[in-house]
Amino acid sequence: MNEVVPFAPPDSCLTREDFLGPDFSPDAILTRQPNLERLREDLGLYLKILRSAVLRLIDEDYSDFLELSSNLVGLESKLSELSEPLGTLSNKLQNLLQSLFEARDSVMQALKRKEDIRARKSGLRNSERILNALSKLELILSSGTPLSGDAEERLARDINHLHFRISKCHDDEFVSLELTPRLQAVGDRLKESLESRFIAALKINEEESLKRCLRIYGTIESIHEAEILVKNKIISPSLEDILHEDAFNDEPLGLKGVYANVLNIIPETLDSLLSLTISRSNKPVVIRGYSFLINSLWEDFVEKMEDNMSFVFAAGNPEAFLTHYRLSIEFIKDFEKELNNDPEQISKFRSCTSYSTFIGRWNLPVYFQIRFQEIALPLEKALTDFFDPTSYSNSDYHLEVFNVVTNSLKKVWDPSIYIDALLHRSWKLTLQILSRCGTALRDILKPIMIEEEEHQHSEISLRTLIHLWYDIRHLTLHFESDVYNPYIFPVLKESVQDESLRSRLLESVNESLGSLRPQLDDLSKLAINKVTFKSLESLKQVSEIPRLYRRTNKDVPTKHCVYVNKVLDPVRKFKDDGASESEWLVKILSRISEDYYVKVSEVLEAVLKMEESLKRLKRIREKSDASTLPEAHL
Repeated sequence: MNEVVPFAPPDSCLTREDFLGPDFSPDAILTRQPNLERLREDLGLYLKILRSAVLRLIDEDYSDFLELSSNLVGLESKLSELSEPLGTLSNKLQNLLQSLFEARDSVMQALKRKEDIRARKSGLRNSERILNALSKLELILSSGTPLSGDAEERLARDINHLHFRISKCHDDEFVSLELTPRLQAVGDRLKESLESRFIAALKINEEESLKRCLRIYGTIESIHEAEILVKNKIISPSLEDILHEDAFNDEPLGLKGVYANVLNIIPETLDSLLSLTISRSNKPVVIRGYSFLINSLWEDFVEKMEDNMSFVFAAGNPEAFLTHYRLSIEFIKDFEKELNNDPEQISKFRSCTSYSTFIGRWNLPVYFQIRFQEIALPLEKALTDFFDPTSYSNSDYHLEVFNVVTNSLKKVWDPSIYIDALLHRSWKLTLQILSRCGTALRDILKPIMIEEEEHQHSEISLRTLIHLWYDIRHLTLHFESDVYNPYIFPVLKESVQDESLRSRLLESVNESLGSLRPQLDDLSKLAINKVTFKSLESLKQVSEIPRLYRRTNKDVPTKHCVYVNKVLDPVRKFKDDGASESEWLVKILSRISEDYYVKVSEVLEAVLKMEESLKRLKRIREKSDASTLPEAHL
């Protein structure tokens, strides 16, 4: 095709590839051409080129075209002659295919009926075997004699086998109404006998009998029933005597003693069972699949705690709540030790519903809210009286609010308040305290700064500004040594094992403290402005010096003027109030010196101008006197 189709003219907006490409699109060509008139002309020109190419192609292969047309003569009649026999053949093939499909369906139905009959016969033979075996089991149980351990084991195997056979039977009325109830009754009789033997063996710690009973329970897939049996017959009576309010009140050690009594049940009652079902002292597990500590003891413990000891979970008294919560967490840790610290058993324990129920009963958000109020209310009160001086003589701060802020931060992480499960809330509260302090400080300083900018000096005392500056600096510089290292870090070291995470937490506190540092510059500016304003007021007397000594016979002064003391008095008082920062004093004295230099320069300039004026006046008078003297001689 590329050899046949000619190229477009070089100056045309079209190319041969526009028409030969597999993605040919008239719309694409139209959208690409901005001038439709030119496109129309180029299309017309290219059409003429294509026509010429077609004519040239026909001329070159004219003989082939004639031969092709002559060969096609009579082809239609030949095709018509072939169509009739081909149609007949197609119909015959369709009929044959239909017959094959019908035969296949018939064979499949016959095979299905045969398979159903075979399955039915197999089911009947299976039901017959089940019925015979079940009758033998019922005959054994009807004798009324107690079952031996070996007989119970044989019965368990037979019952398990019968359950398997019934599962293979078709669902029909005979199985559901006849076989299943009878097998259930046989299983119940076995469980009654097994229950008596199991409880008796457990009470006298007969290991071989216990091992056999556990194997039988596993064989008949009644492991959970064995755990429930231990819970109801062994655990529940013991816990009923331990977990109630009177026993709690009579216990000298309180909840700690109650939990100790609960744990004592394990060696006293369950030791023989656990030696068979839990790996201890590197001894392998004899019988697997049982979790008596979790499904028997723990399940009943949680139920009794909710029913008889719900007052333990009350968060109204935060001190008692914290004590109970910590004792409960210690109890859980001791309980997990009884699981031999097996990761699989501990994971199963922590994922069980009763564990989540017990942990969920401790209303930690309510406890934290109570502690939040205890911490936040004094802080808010101190923030409303931001400039009150501290009442502690040995305090590192001058203002009481910073003592309250520091004590609030310490209280958040106080061991008598802090709970590991509330780490995220405690950290958030730490950041909130610092943020609240910074917000209150900005709200207080903002109107003061506006007044200073408008030259309306605020009523806040200079001493207060100095104390505020020093307190903010002390908090930001010594937070890590005064608060973080002695109070927060020991807690984080126990709660957060990831050192990089602890570092990021410290960085977040430093960021919050960083919001206080810009206020230091504002306070410095305020303090410097207040001192310099008072000093500059006294510098106005510099302009009075020429008047004091003009046309007088006063002696040359031998000491400084009174205004000098007045200028320096605010600086001295500023230093006496505790402003020991040399940078402040340098800035204050520099501004005073600059203003003093300006005023002295103005005075000297005025004096010089006055002297020049007097000299000119004197020269004028001398000239006037010289001109009037000859006239007087005349």
